[in-house]
Formats: sequence, C-alpha cells, structure tokens
Amino acid sequence: MQLENERLHVEVADPGSLYRRMRFDWTGMVTQVTLDGRHTFCTVELPAGAEGPNSEGVGLSNDFGLVKPLGWDEAKVGETFPKLAVGSLTKTIDGRYDHMRDYPLEPTEKRVWWEDGTLCFAIEPLPCRGYAAALEKRLYLQDTSLFVKSTLRNVGERAIHTTEYNHNFLAVDGRPIDSGVTVDFPAPLEDAAGSFPMLRFEGRRLSFVGVPSVFWFSIPQVPHEPGVRFTLRDSRAGVGVRESGDFPLMQINVWGKEHTVCPEAFVALDVEPGETYTWTRRWDFFTLS
Repeated sequence: MQLENERLHVEVADPGSLYRRMRFDWTGMVTQVTLDGRHTFCTVELPAGAEGPNSEGVGLSNDFGLVKPLGWDEAKVGETFPKLAVGSLTKTIDGRYDHMRDYPLEPTEKRVWWEDGTLCFAIEPLPCRGYAAALEKRLYLQDTSLFVKSTLRNVGERAIHTTEYNHNFLAVDGRPIDSGVTVDFPAPLEDAAGSFPMLRFEGRRLSFVGVPSVFWFSIPQVPHEPGVRFTLRDSRAGVGVRESGDFPLMQINVWGKEHTVCPEAFVALDVEPGETYTWTRRWDFFTLS
C-alpha cells in the first residue's frame, strides 16, 4: 500500500503480509519513506545475516507495552494475556516479560480502508482478562509531512495503563551511521558517552565519532509537554527528519547499531473503561539549507 504526493512516497505494509510476530503493531507499519524521489529514510532492525536479537522491526514501527503488557503479572504460565494491536498471547515463561520472545498468538481481527486519501486501519477488540480495546489508526500526508493519528477506545471492564512508542528504524539512503549524522533532542543528554566511545554528547545533540557498535541509553528529565521529539540530520545526503507529537512526552530512549539510529518517544496511555484517547505523531522530511 502506498501514500504519495508530489514530494513524498510512503510504503505501508498490509497487516500480516510482512510482519506476524508479537512485538510490533501489525497496522500502519511504514516500511519506506522517499523524499523527492531521491532520498530514503527507513531501514530494517537487523540486516540479513547480521547477528543479534531481532524482532524483525522495519521503518516506522510502533509498539504497546514494551516493558510489560497488560495482564502479564497476573497470568500464569499457560494462561493468556493481551498484547494491544497484536492479539491474545499465551504466557510461556515466569518472571520478566521478554519483548523479543514469540508467544503463542490468537491475532486480533484487522480492517483496512481508504477515506479521502487517508489510509485507515481498525483493530477489533479481543477481550482478554477483562481488557478490551478498539484501536484505529489513520495515515495521511501534507506536503513533506507524514501524520499517524491513533485512537484507543477502552471497551473492556478494566482500566488500561500502558505505553506506546515508535521505534524509528532510521538510516538515510541506507548508509551506515557515522560522523555525518546528528540527532537533536528536546532535553540535555546524560553523559553516557564513556560507555559508548563512538558517541559524542554535546548539550542536546548526539553525534558520532565513527561508525558505532550497538548502543542504548535513556534521556532523563524530558519536557512533558507536546512538541518536537527529535531532529535527525544527515549532512552527507543534505536531508533530515523530525518527529513531533501532540501528546505529553513520557520518556525518550535511543537505540542504534552500525546501520541505524532509533530515537523512541513514549506516550503514557491511561484510559478508563468507556473512555477514548487520541494522539498524533508527525514526521517532517526536509532538505538542509
């Protein structure tokens, strides 16, 4: 499936055609964004043949309940728990939830349709342990901006307290991450550079001394108001991408490897039975002046 205007070409996977695992939302998975027919921005979680944990994420992939899905703690081994936007999973291990593991799955029913140039997805409720949520996602373009508007309606008996974020598997033109790439954030970075010698932290900016190996860090004390989440610039290609959101920011994590850098902005979802919550993420793709 494709969204397209004069400046942007956006490729979106049909639910279940590319991704059928347990971590990421199957709907609205943006596999590639191309600006002006020249520059691409998305990559895969791990390239073919690369070693390391891999949940087969790609491009702009969102996930609910990264640390702990709804109902995990109370479910016993062999019982089910809900994974929002994915389905009902069967617990196979005790202890801490492992977001890289596959669990037996009963997937939710998903619908796709077009409405006035907007690509729409609906995830039907699948009651589990008193939880049930109807999810809708709408993707549309304005000039060089991609919008993803998500709506969660709690139709279950229990309150939903969880998180959602987008992983942002980013690499301009498929190039390795190196000194030509910078990422700016809305808050100062904690000095974790000693743990990752290829990273450089200067105020709110992340840059790279060379091509990095795997890294992960969390940004402390982010501003909680809506606004810009990150701005990535690639001086080699002369382009960049900025994500913003209309929701209160909960936290920002940053993961990366040699081939990608992935800023992850989290929203807290606290939705009582009968209530609805809507939030929008926006990506602006631009050329550098």
